[in-house]
Amino acid sequence: MIALERRGMIVYAHIDHGKEAAAVDVTIRPTHLFVVGYREADAPLLAHNQLLGVELPLRILVWEDAGGGALLTYIDPAWLEGRFSMKEISSQLAAMAISLAGIAEETKMQ
Repeated sequence: MIALERRGMIVYAHIDHGKEAAAVDVTIRPTHLFVVGYREADAPLLAHNQLLGVELPLRILVWEDAGGGALLTYIDPAWLEGRFSMKEISSQLAAMAISLAGIAEETKMQ
């Protein structure tokens, strides 16, 4: 995912759900999960509240819909502010949300 690398994000893991489904004789449309993040952003947030480790690094699902279109889905990082009651990190989470929205937009144009 060039859009991720261009923003300095690290791809920590890639799961090919289609490949895993095929291993048990199930066919699904192409579906890929990417675990991504910024060390510089994630580490201070985790230092602030280790419970964020259940949500960080972020996850992006890239999948093919029934019409053959590619879609990108993720949980908006701004949602984490409410989930963990941490208004003091809202600007960091908002920056992450802007980055993900940019990746989604860039991916739509390809």
